[in-house]
This record gives sequence, C-alpha cells and structure tokens, in this order.
Amino acid sequence: MNAFMAYGVCVESNLDFCELPRVTGSKDAIQIQVERVTSIKADPGISVRSCVAQGRTVHIVSHVSYVNVQIDLALGFELWVSSRCIYCLALNGVPENLLKYWILQQIIPLFLLLCGSTEFLHGMAVSVTSYRKGQRNLPCMGFVGPSYAGKSTLLNYFLSQGHALVADDQLALSRHNYAEIAPTVPFYRPYRAAEELGILTARYSWEVRHLSRLYFLVPCAPEAETRIEKISGIDAVTALFHNIQYGLHNLARPDFFPLVESRFRGIADISRRIPAARLHVPRNLDRLPEVYDLIQNDHVS
Repeated sequence: MNAFMAYGVCVESNLDFCELPRVTGSKDAIQIQVERVTSIKADPGISVRSCVAQGRTVHIVSHVSYVNVQIDLALGFELWVSSRCIYCLALNGVPENLLKYWILQQIIPLFLLLCGSTEFLHGMAVSVTSYRKGQRNLPCMGFVGPSYAGKSTLLNYFLSQGHALVADDQLALSRHNYAEIAPTVPFYRPYRAAEELGILTARYSWEVRHLSRLYFLVPCAPEAETRIEKISGIDAVTALFHNIQYGLHNLARPDFFPLVESRFRGIADISRRIPAARLHVPRNLDRLPEVYDLIQNDHVS
C-alpha cells in the first residue's frame, strides 16, 4: 500500500498516486482499495442524491453501515466511515487518470464530509503573499463562487504573480476550527475540461493555513467598477450556503439530516469567524492587474 497526503490527511491505497507527497502510514489513515472488474451492478437502493457531475450520472445511496456512490456504472465506491475504508470497483476500460480524478476531487472530499471532520465550499485558495520555498505559517485567502464565475482565471493570475496554491475547486475547512483550511492536491485547472486533474504545480502549500478572508466572486460587465463589498450576518450565511459542496438533504431519505443540521450551524460559525466580502470582477482579462491590486490592498488595510 502506498501512503500519501491529500486534504491534510494520510491516505493509503493500492493505486499509486505518484504526484502526491509520500508520508509514513498512520493508524488513522483512510484506506482506499481499488479492484478492476468487468461489470458493476446497479445499487437497488433509493438515491439520497442523484445528480450529473462531469457529464456523468452519480447516484449516492445510503445503507446502514456504508454509503455507496455509483458513477455511470463505470465506477463504484463504498464509503465505510466507521472503519475509514473506501472500496472502489472500476471497469477494466476506465483510464487510471480518470479514476484518480474521481478519487481525489470527489470521493475523498465526500468521505471527509461524512466523517464530520471537514466542510467543503466550491472555491479556490492561494497564499496571501508571494511564496518562497520553505516559508511557513503564511495565511491564505479563499475565493468562492459557482462555475464560470472566474475562479480559475483569477487563480491562474495569482500563481503567475508567485502566490502558492492551497486549493482549487474544493475549499476544505476544518470543522474543529473553521479558520483553518487544509491543502487539497497540487493540481489546478486554468481551463474547462471534464474529469481532468489539471496542471501539477511546484508552487504548492502542503501545510494547513489560516484563512484570513473569503471573497464571493460576482462577475460583472467588462466596463463595470472593480469593487469589494463587505458582508456579514445573514448575507454571509446565505452566500456560504449557496456554495457548499455535496448537498445531501432529501426529505424522502432522512439519513443525513443530523449532518445537514450540523453543517448549517458550521456555516453560521464560518460567517462569524472569517471576514467576508463580495468581489465584483469585470469580465475583462486586461483588468486582472486592477483586480489583483484591489485584493492586495484590501489585505493591507
């Protein structure tokens, strides 16, 4: 079994994630066992959540002891939270890179959410200042928003200015201290491509970081004013709630009601702990330096 670090936790797997840092195995590690098969049977249970992700149909079915996630009957994942195990079935024809994408970008985050240790927002995070190898305790800032809000474009610009990547697509906040954000994986996607991990960056922060600010991206007209609008209270809670990952509420299946309630309390806590603002960003690449300077000045003030 190979041991590596992702989302701030140790993961052991018979699948080699060679791009991720090796670590010493731990008794608390998440165990991921991958098996190749010729077919996968559909789970007859009622989906807690059925959705389309990356162009594929995803069914999440809750059982007494585990949660089953099936993806187009090409991939199946049994998530056994109590024993910290994930059992994966993958069709023989599924490419390894596609399998790695689903494990790293979707399954491990969902598992950590079900464990109750981590909250996930749809966003990205970078170090507040430019990064030099060996620097420690740099705070970070998070940018949250729906698809096509401009997160990838902004992330790519920050990286070009020497900032370190902390997270792309998944903001992993510790539920023990919502002011802490765990590094996810060292990939980012400055382009739209389904089921790809993206570009591996050498400028990556492997340490848990203090989250100093949260910006909710608001795309606006190319000629519009670039501005920051501070928010708090119910406005911040509402903005956060609209950007959580993995909504598992289903009135027909109350399995996750305690988790849903706990997440809502956590979101209220985030709104109290982390300064938040709407960042109005013109859809104009030539104005990215202006947006960048505005954000940097906001952290100085």
